[in-house]
Amino acid sequence: SISASAQGQMGLQEIQGVYIHIQDIQADLANDGLTGEDLQKDVEELVRITGLQILTIEESMDARPGIGILRVVVTANTLSEKNRIYAVRLDFRRKVEVLGLKNAQLMASTWQDLGIGMAPRKDMLEIRGAVRDLTSKFTAEYRKANPKKGK
Repeated sequence: SISASAQGQMGLQEIQGVYIHIQDIQADLANDGLTGEDLQKDVEELVRITGLQILTIEESMDARPGIGILRVVVTANTLSEKNRIYAVRLDFRRKVEVLGLKNAQLMASTWQDLGIGMAPRKDMLEIRGAVRDLTSKFTAEYRKANPKKGK
């Protein structure tokens, strides 16, 4: 699998909580056993280790700084009876201020990463592994951007 990332640590500074949104799973992936619930568990488990609070969708709509949405998108296309190509994208969005406009805020992507790979058609573990790998990159970037004080 290959990976491409954008932004970096700056977009993850001072984050305290995150809502994890798993984009609807394509029907063919769902039919082969990939579930949003499994991906949600995988991502939450890795994010929780960082100390970030896992938020509900309602909590993520709060206007306070330091919260954001981590969106997970998995897409795939069948190459043959046996193989499929897949793409996994993680996109972290948070409220940012618009320079030059008083009290203007909008949601913007401040960190994202993409992984692309090929897997046997029925191998959902490989795709789940790609989601976990990108989530681990997210948590590593978060840790670099928010070093523990006093250590």
